[in-house]
Amino acid sequence: MTHFFNAKRDYWPLYADLQRHYPLGLVRDESVHVRDFPGYQALEARIAACVHQESAERARWEALATELAARTGLPVRDTSYGQAPCFSAVLQVGCSASGAWQVAQELFVAVSLVGPYYTVLGHDQLEYPLEVYPEQAPRPVRQTAVLTVSPGGAYAGVFESVCAAIESRYAGHRFVPFHLATVPLLGVYLPGRDGASQPLFYGLFNDQVDVQARTVGDPSHKHEDWLRPAPAGGWGRWNVVPGGPSERQVAPDLSQP
Repeated sequence: MTHFFNAKRDYWPLYADLQRHYPLGLVRDESVHVRDFPGYQALEARIAACVHQESAERARWEALATELAARTGLPVRDTSYGQAPCFSAVLQVGCSASGAWQVAQELFVAVSLVGPYYTVLGHDQLEYPLEVYPEQAPRPVRQTAVLTVSPGGAYAGVFESVCAAIESRYAGHRFVPFHLATVPLLGVYLPGRDGASQPLFYGLFNDQVDVQARTVGDPSHKHEDWLRPAPAGGWGRWNVVPGGPSERQVAPDLSQP
């Protein structure tokens, strides 16, 4: 659990909220039915109440989507389909063509129903026509080219604007640094995915983004929002005690996220 244990940053709330909703640590087989787990049943009920029905949470999400469109001037498409534990949407940032290929640039946004967490990712996708049957027109197929995990490039301004809007409407919600996204967790379940373990990202949000794709940007973006209170003596520094280099006393390196 080294991903969650960090002397300066406290990521354990993420694990605790996932643990409440999934039977973490158990391998799914004939004897382990995730949907029989009381925590997952409660999560399914929350998804149904918040996403499928008119609710205060749905109204808040729809108000956010309207605000994002107004703030950014970009088209916003809701992708909350009610099967995953989040509200999600994509903002269409740009599109270009190169021969038969299309390059779509979208900003993926999601607010979790597992706990007070959200994510924002730049999502560059390649779209190309795939001929499945000769007598039918080719079907468009998309694959992820690169994920932008912090403000930068075509997403610089809109990324920060969207984060600010979410934190304004969802007080107390924190951005999940991408370096945690791919942490594999046994027991996480998402309809349509059969692997024994799933990335943390899919347990919190959904699988509309391929988190194994190539990334650019800072994977520890906004990690400062997870800082523990500093100890009375501070976080430490290099100290050289008398006796020469062989007797150096070194404080631990806590600079890593």
